[in-house]
Amino acid sequence: HGPVTTHPSYSPRVVTRGSTSYHYNYVTRNNVTIMQRTHVYGGVTVVRNYHPVVYGRYSYYGYVPSHRWNPWYYGWAYSTWSNPFVYTWWWATSPWYGYYGYYYRPYPHYYGPSYWLTDYIIADYLSEQYAINAANARANAAEANAAQQAAINEEVKAQLRAQVEENLRLQQQQAQPAAIGTTVRDLKHIYVVNSDINATPRDGGPACALTAGDLIRLAASPSEEDQIASVQVVTSKGGSCAAGSQVVISIVELQNFENDFNEKLDNGMEKMKTELPGQLPQQPTEQPAEQSIDQPVEQPRMPPEVQ
Repeated sequence: HGPVTTHPSYSPRVVTRGSTSYHYNYVTRNNVTIMQRTHVYGGVTVVRNYHPVVYGRYSYYGYVPSHRWNPWYYGWAYSTWSNPFVYTWWWATSPWYGYYGYYYRPYPHYYGPSYWLTDYIIADYLSEQYAINAANARANAAEANAAQQAAINEEVKAQLRAQVEENLRLQQQQAQPAAIGTTVRDLKHIYVVNSDINATPRDGGPACALTAGDLIRLAASPSEEDQIASVQVVTSKGGSCAAGSQVVISIVELQNFENDFNEKLDNGMEKMKTELPGQLPQQPTEQPAEQSIDQPVEQPRMPPEVQ
C-alpha cells in the first residue's frame, strides 16, 4: 500500500462543545505516538487515550479504554434473562427528554444489562445535544421540519444493542474496540453522530446539518484509498438532514463517532455498578473490579486555542 499517512485533521487543537473544551495533544511512548484528549468534568480532569489504527494508506486514532473490568463482568453485561425488569431513569422528567420524546423512547422492559447500556448511550447523546442547543439559544420546536424526522425504532435499537454486545465481547477477550477498518466493511453498522457537522448531499443539493444523536450507516464500503464515505441517514431529528438521504462524511468523522460511542459505553459500565444493583432479577455475584491498562503517564501539553 505504500507509506502510511496520518490524516491532517489530527493536530494539537481545542474543540469546544457547549460549555466543555476538549484539548487534543500527542505523546510518544515506545516509538508509538498516542493522541490524548483532556477535559474537565465535574471538577475532575479526564484524560482519554487513542492509539493509531491503519486503514489503507491512512492512520487514524481509535479509542482505547484506560482500564478493564473482570472478564465475568463483560459476560454478565451482555447476558439476557427470561424475566425482564422495569427501570425508571433519573432523566425521565428532564427537559431534554420531553423535547426529544418524538424521536426516542427507552425500552419499557429490560431483558439484560446491554438493553440498559443501549438506552444509557442514546440518552447521553441527546441530553448533551439539548444542552448545547439551549446554550446556543437555537433549540427549535420539536415539530419543526416534521417531514425530515425519523424516530429511532426497535430495529435500529436492536442493531445498536448488537454493537454494544459485540464491543463487550471484544473487551472480555482483552481486545480493543472494533477499529475503522472493521466497521467500514459492515454495512449494517450504525454510527451515532456526536456533534454538529455540515454534510454534503450526494445529489449535489445544499449542505445539511447532522447533530448529536442522529444515526447514519454506510451506503457503500469506502476503498482503502478513500478519505470520505457515502452514508445514509437512518434517523434524524428536526433540523437535521432528511432521513433516507445520502451524504458524504469523512472517515475521520466516522472514527470519531465510533470513539465517542465506545467511551460512552465505558461510562455506562461504570454507572451500571451504582445504578442497577438491587433492581435486577439476576445480580452479579461480586463487585466488579478494575484493572488499569498501561497508558502514558506524561501529562499532555495544552495547545493554544484553535479557532
